[in-house]
This record gives sequence, structure tokens and C-alpha cells, in this order.
Amino acid sequence: MVLGYRLPRMKKLMKGLVVIGSLVLVLGSLSSCIPLAAGAAGGYFMHKEGYRLQSPVKKSEKPAPRAEMVVPEG
Repeated sequence: MVLGYRLPRMKKLMKGLVVIGSLVLVLGSLSSCIPLAAGAAGGYFMHKEGYRLQSPVKKSEKPAPRAEMVVPEG
């Protein structure tokens, strides 16, 4: 016995700690990606509507050309 635990119970406890630690690391790394993706998507749509990065941000007189999405038929 190690510290009052039997070996199979100790292995089960360590396995659970490894799984929980892995989940914490994965979720922690994803939390920084989501705001970046949202900001990039917002910037893309603002650029498509004619806004340009200036100081202050304002809409230009001539809107940017729109990209048309081609969907293959079939």
C-alpha cells in the first residue's frame, strides 16, 4: 500500500487526473482561437460592405467589388 491506496485504485486515480488535465489544456487553448476567428469574420464582412481600416473607421464612397460564390450543379 502506498499512502493508504491500493495499486489498482491508484492507477485509476492517475488515469482520471490525466484525462481531466488533458481536457483542461485543450479547452484552454481553444478559448483563444474563438475570439480571433470572430474578429476575422467581422473584419471580412465589414471589408465586403466597403469599410476600410482607417483612423477613424469609416465607409468609403465606392463599395468594394463583391465576390460571387459559384455553386456547381449536379
